[in-house]
Amino acid sequence: MVMSEKLFILFIMLLKSWALCAYDFKAVTIDGCELAYNILTDSTVEVTYTSWIEDNYADITCDVIHIPDSVCTDSKCYRVIGIRSYSFADTKTIKQLYIPSAIDTIGAPLNYHGSIENFIVHSDNSKYMSDDGIIYTKDKQKLVQYPPSKLDSIYSLPEGLKSIGSLSFHSINYLHVLEAPLSLEKLDILAMMTIDTLTHTLRELVFQDSLRIMDGYSLMGLQIRLLVLGSGLEEVDFQYFPYKNPVDVVCRATTPPICHNGSSQYLPLSTLHVPRKSIGLYQKANGWSRFGTILPIEPPIITGINTTDISWVQNFSATGYVWTLYLDEAQTQQFMQLTFDSNGRLTGIDIRR
Repeated sequence: MVMSEKLFILFIMLLKSWALCAYDFKAVTIDGCELAYNILTDSTVEVTYTSWIEDNYADITCDVIHIPDSVCTDSKCYRVIGIRSYSFADTKTIKQLYIPSAIDTIGAPLNYHGSIENFIVHSDNSKYMSDDGIIYTKDKQKLVQYPPSKLDSIYSLPEGLKSIGSLSFHSINYLHVLEAPLSLEKLDILAMMTIDTLTHTLRELVFQDSLRIMDGYSLMGLQIRLLVLGSGLEEVDFQYFPYKNPVDVVCRATTPPICHNGSSQYLPLSTLHVPRKSIGLYQKANGWSRFGTILPIEPPIITGINTTDISWVQNFSATGYVWTLYLDEAQTQQFMQLTFDSNGRLTGIDIRR
C-alpha cells in the first residue's frame, strides 16, 4: 500500500514531535521554574520538553513563565532562539508564556492538553508578534498558535489574516465558535487538526468567500456541528470529516466545488445547505450527492402561508444582509428586497413592480 504524500507528511511531523527528547541541560527561569534546553549550535539553544515518560513539565507550578533571552550552563551562555513543538505539552498551571525577542522558530502545538491562556511575544521580535494572546507572524498574515485555554467561547479572527498554520488549534478547551475573516485564503495542512477528539471544544467553523480550498486533513479529528463555506470555494475534501458525528454544512457556492469525500460514514447522515437554484446541481455532483439531506440556504416558499421566520448564517464580519422575496419558487419573478444592517435592523425596502 502506498502512503499518500500528505499522510506521509503527517506521519513525519508526529514522529518528530513524539520522539523521546534527550535534553542537554536544565535551567531555572526568573519565575523560579526549571526549563529544559537542546543545544543547537555553539552559541544557541531551543526550549524543549523533558520527555513523555516523565509527563513533560506536569509538576511545574508557575502560572507565568518568562522564557529567557539567554541561558547559561557550565560557565557557558547561549542565546535562546527556538521553542520546540509540544515543549509545554503537559503543563497544568501556566497561564501566560512570555516569548523573548530572539526567538525565530516556534513549533506548534506548544501547549497540548495545556492551561496557557495568553502568549505574549516581545515587541522587538522580528519574526513573530502576539495580539489578544495569539501568536502570529510579524506581518500578522499567518496565525501560528492559538492558546488552548483562552477563555473566549466565540472568537472572530482579525481582518488581514491570510492563513492558519499547521496544528495551531490542536488542543482547545473553551472555544466553541470560530469566525474567519474575509481575508483568509488558506488553511495549512492539519491547520485545525486534533487528536484530542473527546475534549476539543470547537463546534462551529465559519469561513468566508475568500477561502478557495478546504483540505481533508485540515479538519481531521474535529467533532464540529456546523461548517460554513463561502461562495469562492473551489475544492473541498471530506475524507476525514465529519469524524464521529453528523454535521450541518453550508456551502454558498452556486456551482458545486470539486468534492473529495473518501469513505466518511457520517456524510449520509449530515445535512447540506446550498443556494436554492443549485440544489439540483449538488444532488448530481460527485461527493456532494452523498449528503443525506440537501436543503436551500434561503427560507422555503410555501403556497398559502402569509408569514414566515427569516434566519441567516451568523456572519460576524458582515456589514449587512439582503433578503429577496420572489413570487415563484423558481425565483424568476422578484417582488421585493429588504436590506438589514449587521444587527438585523431593517434599513431599506425595494419593491419591484
